[in-house]
Amino acid sequence: MCIIITELIEGKGMNEETTNRTGSIIGGLFFFFFGLPFTSVPLLMFFDGAMDPADPFGLLFGIVFSIPFLLAGLFVQYIGISLIWGSIRSPIDPASIPRKLPPGPYALSITEHPDKSYIGKYFRQLETINGRDWYKMSGDIKRLYYYAQNEGGSAGWSLDDRNDSGIRDWFNGGWLPYKGFEIPIGRNKWKVNDNDWVSIEEFKSTEKDEENSEGWWTESFDSRESENTLEKSESFRSSQRSISPINLDSEVDVKSPKYRIIAINIFIFLSFLFFAVPLELLFDDSFDDEDMPDRWCDSTNHYPVTVPITAENEFVLSEELRPIEMENRNKNNDSRLDLVINGGVCSYQYRVADSWGFLFTFGLDNATNIDGVSILVMEHPLGYTSGYSGILIETSTDNGSNWDGQYFSPYMFGEYERDAMFEDRHENFSFNKWNRHKFNSTVSNVTHVRILTGVADQAEDAAVSFSALRVDAEGDYEYPDYLLCDGNWDGRFNNSFSNIIEWPFYDESYYGNLGC
Repeated sequence: MCIIITELIEGKGMNEETTNRTGSIIGGLFFFFFGLPFTSVPLLMFFDGAMDPADPFGLLFGIVFSIPFLLAGLFVQYIGISLIWGSIRSPIDPASIPRKLPPGPYALSITEHPDKSYIGKYFRQLETINGRDWYKMSGDIKRLYYYAQNEGGSAGWSLDDRNDSGIRDWFNGGWLPYKGFEIPIGRNKWKVNDNDWVSIEEFKSTEKDEENSEGWWTESFDSRESENTLEKSESFRSSQRSISPINLDSEVDVKSPKYRIIAINIFIFLSFLFFAVPLELLFDDSFDDEDMPDRWCDSTNHYPVTVPITAENEFVLSEELRPIEMENRNKNNDSRLDLVINGGVCSYQYRVADSWGFLFTFGLDNATNIDGVSILVMEHPLGYTSGYSGILIETSTDNGSNWDGQYFSPYMFGEYERDAMFEDRHENFSFNKWNRHKFNSTVSNVTHVRILTGVADQAEDAAVSFSALRVDAEGDYEYPDYLLCDGNWDGRFNNSFSNIIEWPFYDESYYGNLGC
């Protein structure tokens, strides 16, 4: 890029070579970054939750599924790196490449060609082009030479009528794809005009021909020196590997940048395979139980309970709103629903890769008349996002055989990260304050309560979370929300023997340990 800018400043403009190099660099960058998302599919699937180390079969499927994307990405990146590398490296003088084989025939004869001007005798020249013999027509500029992908394209033998060192991919007279080091003697289907045939024969010399020959070897490289030349060619092979743009008879140059990028991507993929479980642990957003404040998530009764309940099930909802059992990605106490009912306060969260909603069913210990359900969302002690998006409450009076809808709110109660099913926060919501979801009227003889919520993006997953949940009996809403201080509850709000105080909306002295 500096060369281009300098030339423009000096008023030289961009010559053909600079233009070609710039185009190759831009094209190479395009291919490299176009392939990068494909190469990154395994990692993207893993961090998106599609590949869960806790699910061996799902992990195996994810790995097998991602391999074609990885290989396709590597191939496209290989093309990009090849273009960039080919454009930034200095052009190699075709004449500087050492000879690879003993000299061929001193002269050739082209006896068949769709362009009659190419038919005639071609004499071997003293110097080499791209490490091979090259031949020039007697009395003309037409030449037969080996092209070694100096400017890209494909390696092969070319016929052309322009004066060049052999670095350009020129073939006005057609070209034959690379099929070996030897001169393509015989009748071959050259790429001229719709795959025409070209016949090349060894020309048998006469004394008159030798006297009139142009530049072919008569002394330096005759047939008597073939064996010595072959030995010399072997000594050049190591150096040839480092300077030749294409070296089809040697080992792969593993130090080339295009192979380095492939090796790096493969290393990343293998590292992902072997360290999937440690990475899952590293990026696990569930909290460590030891990091939570005292009296959190330890079965302490923090609030009075008038309706004891039992958590019977928790499901993920499919797109068809069908309940599905799906393992919670949280593994510690933040995955236990029993710790946020019957007086308990924790930071419960149900977190999965993908979901349309969540379903919770609670059984009442005794059939009870109820006025609603209350849910508490505390500010998470470790700073994690928490809350639930939308809520539908249903009741059953026949042990779950039939359900009746009692309450619905299409609002967000808490926080989310990227998106949520219902993103508008309820106007009365506040952290550390009970959200009272009161029914239109008292429901009698309730045996079960079912709660459905939408999805909120939390910890980069589909989730729902809250800190405490209670079922409110008939008449409970006539009293404030209370904090239970001595752990005892006699079931009465008036003249209670328990040490209860009004639930703090927010008070630093209570936040964290919920003490009295």
